[in-house]
Amino acid sequence: MGYFLIITMVFITDLIVKTVIEKRCKLREQDRFFHGKVIIQKYYNKGFALDRFEKYPKLVSYGSAAVSVILLIKLIVLLFQKGYKGLKIALSFIIGGACSNIFDRFTKHYVVDYISFDVKWEKLRKIVFNLSDFFIIVGTLLMVISKKPGSEKKRKSAQK
Repeated sequence: MGYFLIITMVFITDLIVKTVIEKRCKLREQDRFFHGKVIIQKYYNKGFALDRFEKYPKLVSYGSAAVSVILLIKLIVLLFQKGYKGLKIALSFIIGGACSNIFDRFTKHYVVDYISFDVKWEKLRKIVFNLSDFFIIVGTLLMVISKKPGSEKKRKSAQK
């Protein structure tokens, strides 16, 4: 049940931050923090990252929802299996973040993004993120590095 709490907390936390950004910030107006390196600004993303497929909003909305349902089914299946804690946490982060962005897509027809970084790498400078995006990124990285239960034992016994 803790994994559904993670999903809910990620969803609600980002929803609260997006609500504050919507009320307090003007579109594309920037406030800079940490010596100007972190930029808070309201941006409406109508597609995937970098507005990709913005001309196909139904594809973006329903495609995101479909992938999220598949990940949710995977998490539910894993809940009936021992182990896989890292993968379960990873999926919870991804699903929580995805649900927040999907909620925006279906209710507002855009995702509210609000954090960018003034860095040397131009491609990264152009991206405006939200908290859900960071949870999706961290969840994806955690999923990649998560190991199956018993893999450590198998590796040790193979070395003997």
